[in-house]
Parts: sequence; structure tokens; C-alpha cells
Amino acid sequence: MKLAMYKKSHQKKSPHYRKLCLIPFSVIFFNFKIISFLSKIRLIASIFCIILPGIIGFLAPINWIWFFSFSGFLFGCYDLYYTYIKNKNICFTESFQVQDILEIVKPSYEEQMAGYRSVFIPEKNDCFFISEKANENIIKNSRKIKLIFNRKHKNKIIKKLQGESQNYRDILLCKYYESRRQGRMFFDEKKISLLTTISGTTTSVEIFESSYFLSFITNDLSTLNVEKYNDTLEPTLLQSAAKNFPCHDFDNNPKMKAFKGSLMSNHIGSNTLAITRSGRLIIWRQGRSAQRSTGLLAPTGSGSLDIKDLDYKHLNLESLVIAGMERELLEECHKSGDFINWSLIEKTKLIGFYRWIGKGGLPGFLGVTKLAVDIEDILPNISEVDNPKYIQTDYPADDIESLRNTINFLLKKPRMLSVPLHANLYSLIRVIYKTPQHLNFLFD
Repeated sequence: MKLAMYKKSHQKKSPHYRKLCLIPFSVIFFNFKIISFLSKIRLIASIFCIILPGIIGFLAPINWIWFFSFSGFLFGCYDLYYTYIKNKNICFTESFQVQDILEIVKPSYEEQMAGYRSVFIPEKNDCFFISEKANENIIKNSRKIKLIFNRKHKNKIIKKLQGESQNYRDILLCKYYESRRQGRMFFDEKKISLLTTISGTTTSVEIFESSYFLSFITNDLSTLNVEKYNDTLEPTLLQSAAKNFPCHDFDNNPKMKAFKGSLMSNHIGSNTLAITRSGRLIIWRQGRSAQRSTGLLAPTGSGSLDIKDLDYKHLNLESLVIAGMERELLEECHKSGDFINWSLIEKTKLIGFYRWIGKGGLPGFLGVTKLAVDIEDILPNISEVDNPKYIQTDYPADDIESLRNTINFLLKKPRMLSVPLHANLYSLIRVIYKTPQHLNFLFD
């Protein structure tokens, strides 16, 4: 599905470079909903001390009023910078406790009833949940699965976070400055999140509006310990992954919590594998600007659903997810700043769904796309993926047999694969064995 709103919005250069300059302030105002009342008063007072004295000072003659106003202006800037913007001495480390349970954690009771099982990747010490029944339902009925928008769940997550808002502010700012040093993108965007476990009988799913920052401080931090270094030798533990990881009975028989009970942001991933007109499967390697899976092979289109992907004229699961998949695919298959050419895509189909447990159970949909062009007509966005001059990016896929051989070849190299790509290849090979007719459009 080609959304007109996206055709229009992509006729200009990426605004990411502008967003990077505003990150410290977007952190403040993202945090505004969860900070305490006294902190809100202090923030407003700081801004008031910047704006009002500045106006008075410039209008007044140079006398004691000007001096007072200028002093207030300096105080407001100082307070705003050192309280809300200044980088904090914070370190993110993998939690050994959480890493130990990824191999044994089981789906929730609800998910087990829906046929979910864990696929563990030893080389990465990570896993994902997947269900044959759920995937069959998505393949056959995704166009009939209705969307229900929940407007209250985000407030429940925010309420949970309110008690530690200062820590979250410091964590986000530290992550921003760390990302800048490493050349990575880190900015907030409105996302679509999932509240419903996909099963073999699902006819409707609940979604809600979330944000990237909210997912970072819930899903991403669920497997990380966050420590703050002060003048003392011993660091202060700000966040414990063992406490935040969304599972029941952490120490004995860990089971993941269902979406509603976890209070994770759980924004929806969208991943698709693209095959060219001449029968070549394209797989990128994530560039250094990516926050997740840096340096690993990834699906041709890999990202997450933005709130802009929601077209209120087509309120069904298929149209929403395919819109996000195709947007992500085209953003990574165009040189940065080029106009988005929607005619590159011929057709996209859904093939599955998974939960990324190493990211707190982050949900993601999986697809496959037929391109209307050959590999020579694609110029990848090297600000998001690595330059194809230095790595192999295309593999044989001119018929069902060669596609199967390619997938089996790649699955034997799990250390090189991102978890989304592993899940996408895993689902695609299952479709080849069970319902190969679903992929006929790739080879027509």
C-alpha cells in the first residue's frame, strides 16, 4: 500500500540533522509528563528566568534594571544547562543475570496456548518467540484483523515511570551524548505499540501511541544495568535489569509477561526481505549510525512503525504493517536526501510475527517484498547501511529452490545475523516448506 501522505512527506531531505540539535530539549519535554510537580515548577522557572528578564533587559535603559535582568537571564541559562542538559557520568552494561535466563525463559501462559516457543541463538545469547499458528493467521487473515486504538495504556506506563524521572532524564541525555560520539542517531519519534498477543484466532489487535524514548527506557534498558559514577569509587546503580526485565518468577521458572502486563512500550518492528526483478535477495549490513544490530546483517527494510504509518482509511493490520515495511525499505534503498521513488516496489506480503526477548519482548512483523527493479537500480542509503562496495549484499533467489538454499546458507552463520533477520529468514523458510504458493508472486 502506497500512502499518499508519505509520498508527500518524503519529497524533501531527511530532517534528522535538525533533530539532533534539539535532542537535549526534546529530552526535557519528553520528561515533562513524568517529572514531579516541583521539578516542573523549577523547569518553568528556569525558562521564565531566561525569557522574561531578557526581554526586560533589552527594552530597559542600561541601569540596575538591565543588570538585574541580565543576571536573571544568566541564572536561568546556568540552571537549565547544569540541571537538565549537562552530560552525566553513566555507564550501560549487560546484565549477567538477564543473560543467564534468556536461554531458559518461556512464553507466558497466554502465548503458550497460542503455540509460541522460544528460538534460542547460542552465538548471540539471545532469543525470540514465534508461533506457527499465529504466522498462519497473519498470512491468511491479516487483512481482516482490525485495529483498536487504546488511548489509556501510555498513561499507565508514564505513571509507572514517574518515581524515577530524574534518573531517566540523565540516562537519555547520556545516551544522546554517547550516540553523538559514536556517530549514531538518537532522537525521539512517535511510534505505534502493540497490546495484543497474536494467536491463530486473532481477529482484532489493540495498539497505542508510544515513542522511541519510551521504548528505550523500558524495552532497551530491560536487559541493561545502568550505573552512575560520582566522586566515590563505588558507582550508584540507577537501573537494575533483573528488576525491570518483564518476566514472572525471575529466579526459578521465568516466563515472559504478556503485553498488557509488562508495561513495556513495545513499539512494533517492521522487517521485510526484498527480492529484485532478476531474482536476487538483498540484505544490508547495519551501519554504525544504527542503535540496534550495528555491524550485523539485517533485513532489506528494517525499522519500526511510526504513528504516521497509520492510515485511518484502512484500519486493518495488513495495511498498517505493510505501509511501515515499505517506508523503511525505501528509506534504506535510496541515497540520503534523494526523492523516494515508490515505483521501486511491486508487492509486499506478510509472513510472520515474533517477539525479541533480548529487547524486553519487543514485537515485530515479518514480510517479503518483490521489487520492480534490478540490483543496479538501487542506491542504498549509506548513512543507515554499510557501503555495498565492501560487503556482499545480494544472494541467489531466482526460484523457490535457490531461495531456500540461500536461506539455509545464511542461517548457518547466526553470529553475522541480527535477531530481526534471523527471525525473518526463519519464518520465510517455514513458508517455503509449508505454503510455498504464498511466495509465487516473487517469481512471476
